[in-house]
Amino acid sequence: MRIHLIGNAHLDPVWLWRWPEGLAEARSTFRSALDRMTEDPDFIFTCAAAAIYEWIEKTEPELFGEIRERVEEGRWRITGGWWIQADCNIPSGESFVRQGLYAQRYFQERFGVRCRCGYCVDSFGHCATLPKLLRGCGLDAWVWMRPGEHENPALPKPYFFWETEDGSRVVSLRISDQAYSCWDPETLEKRILALRERYKSTGPTDLMCFYGVGDHGGGPTRAQLAAVRDWRDRPDMPRLEHSFPEKVLGAVQGENLPVYRGELQHHASGCYAAVSGIKTLNRRAETALFTAEAWSVAAWLLTGWPPAPAEMSTAWKHLLFNQFHDILAGTSLPEAYEDASAQIEAALYAADWRRNAAQQRISWRIDTRGDGSPVVVFNNSAAPFSGIVETEDFGFGPNRDTGVFVDARGGPVASQEILSHSVTWRRRVLLELTIPAFGYRLLRLLPARDASSFPPRSQPVRVRKNGLENQWLRLRVTREGAISLTDKRTGRRTLGSPAGRAVVIDDSSDTWSHGVFRFDGEEDMFRFDSARVVESGPLRGRIRTVFRYGPCSLRLDYTLGAGEPFVGIDGLLDWHLSQKVVKVLFPVRGAATNVHTSEVPYGTIQRSNNGDEEPMQRWIDLSGPGVGLVIVNDCKYSYDVRKRTARITLLRSPYFAHHLPAQPARDLEQAVTDQGEQRFRLRLIPHSGDWRSAGIPGLTAQLHAPPNALFEGNHPGAGLPADGGLLECTPSSIDVGAVKPAEDGAAVIVRAVETAGASTRASFRVPSLSLDWTATFRPGEIKTFALPVSGRGPIREVNFLEEDQPE
Repeated sequence: MRIHLIGNAHLDPVWLWRWPEGLAEARSTFRSALDRMTEDPDFIFTCAAAAIYEWIEKTEPELFGEIRERVEEGRWRITGGWWIQADCNIPSGESFVRQGLYAQRYFQERFGVRCRCGYCVDSFGHCATLPKLLRGCGLDAWVWMRPGEHENPALPKPYFFWETEDGSRVVSLRISDQAYSCWDPETLEKRILALRERYKSTGPTDLMCFYGVGDHGGGPTRAQLAAVRDWRDRPDMPRLEHSFPEKVLGAVQGENLPVYRGELQHHASGCYAAVSGIKTLNRRAETALFTAEAWSVAAWLLTGWPPAPAEMSTAWKHLLFNQFHDILAGTSLPEAYEDASAQIEAALYAADWRRNAAQQRISWRIDTRGDGSPVVVFNNSAAPFSGIVETEDFGFGPNRDTGVFVDARGGPVASQEILSHSVTWRRRVLLELTIPAFGYRLLRLLPARDASSFPPRSQPVRVRKNGLENQWLRLRVTREGAISLTDKRTGRRTLGSPAGRAVVIDDSSDTWSHGVFRFDGEEDMFRFDSARVVESGPLRGRIRTVFRYGPCSLRLDYTLGAGEPFVGIDGLLDWHLSQKVVKVLFPVRGAATNVHTSEVPYGTIQRSNNGDEEPMQRWIDLSGPGVGLVIVNDCKYSYDVRKRTARITLLRSPYFAHHLPAQPARDLEQAVTDQGEQRFRLRLIPHSGDWRSAGIPGLTAQLHAPPNALFEGNHPGAGLPADGGLLECTPSSIDVGAVKPAEDGAAVIVRAVETAGASTRASFRVPSLSLDWTATFRPGEIKTFALPVSGRGPIREVNFLEEDQPE
């Protein structure tokens, strides 16, 4: 038996400290590792996270130069291949792609190194789609630690192939017998002997043992290295060798290992609902960066405006750093979230500026001359838009002449005035529109007198005191404040009682909810206070329900738009209590009682309806024969399903960075998470039993990135038509995850994923380049294409690093 000693430092850049302290610990740790190399010629040091190397490069170039020399020598091993050791459930699929893209490029440019082993040992669980996300970034191995063997003993051990539905596979190691921090020689000795004893008769012959002082950095110590030298002559010790993960995992790639498909859960089930603010910012930034890049490409192709991939990569890196597992999971101290919020908001500003500038480049080149005021409406999603657009409108001055809208051909556009967000002469309007995918449409705002010949909408929304109805759906609010929902297409009631009610659950667990996998504490309900109509018109109705719980309140606004196949929920929760969980309930009549479906990063998974707290991305689905409901959210990541009832977790309010067995100083008002107001949005999308046929990718994207309107001046433009689109993609089960400028060279990158779990022939078209192509996707497969900006030359399929795929 051979034990490979992996010298490392558990180096959290942020946790119980802010990032400046993390930078200081990184510098000291790297200095220590270099000094140990001078003292011990056999010592090898392993370290991940490109963001930390960039810190050192910028602040201590001399130290960085020493590291580069040791990398060339082969004794400093760069691993991981990600920008930071991220949370492995909350980031979007595209965020995981960018973790690899920017880190692998950085390591290649600075060190001439390409990582092969993913390394995220301290995160709190791992989504089922990670193998395909790793392989696309050139990583064919994965080292992790949580959940531990006591939390999920069913997983193979110690090595196995971890596989996704598209056939992507990585060799995986759970270091479950040990933490990867080790403070003294005695602990290291015990771990080595425990590994020998456990596997001496069953194998494998090559095992890894991680050691080095950690959490706050540090790395291997002189005492540990001296002990290793002494142990080599001990007969009870296995063969010891200073090593690195790629060496060991590369050696077992060809072995007959067990194959596992599925997610690696659960460890810290409560962290996916802790510190709602940082999770909301994460989702907003992911969406903003996606739309900014797409519109940058559109402006590049349509107007010649050069893209700014370096500007966008800087913004992405601000976000990626704050996807570090102790930040994004909500387990750091309060001050850390001041820093994280500032950094993510910087990414948001950069993305919003780029998107807006690109859209104005386009609108300026449209011939907008004519009567009234021109308005250009942009669809920010990769799916064609058909529905209700909401925007502020300058009207015609303080006389509040409401005006009417027409399209570029003079055809009427249905509109409805609603309450403005300002208390001035401005107004807010709803418009009923269709807009191409990543496209735009020119409208004109005319004085109201020009509307005399406009016919009323043929199927307006019907608004009653306790209900809303359009041609597809009927919503009713009960006397208790719950809702019922009927799908008129099937004649079936979708929701049971008490849909739309919120439950409060006692929760004495720590920030992570260590040892807690479902929230079964004492329950109470928010008390129903009132319901009233606050918006009524042909295009949309809105009913506001209000609930109270002690000093807390919850407001749920239900909206139903003309022709739209979903009910919208705009939520406002004002919270002032500690150690509670708040969930909103949606029982689905006729749904299966055993399994449901959840979106995960760039994929989906089926899970048991057993009440376990689960991480999610943007939606979950409960279905049964002839009936089903998709619940889409814009900023939540945690839920449970009990039989037929989905319970979306709105918040948890533990103490900040509370790790049992430590106890908070309640008498000194220790800081509690999620106090005050937070907003969220949901969509309830009924269907006839199969979410795959309900257009979920498009409806989900449009909740996150709704259309926006830009009021223009009258100008001749520069030849752009009155409406147009960037990209067409069919069928709707192919979800476009990125449209971006290539990192190098004159190319456009288009990334798409198959979402329905079926082999699919997809068609793509970019009108401005006169390019169209088809591709066959395996179930769940992600494909990335590089398009020549000239419109000439081949369309290449590339990996996530934007390199040609091997034949």
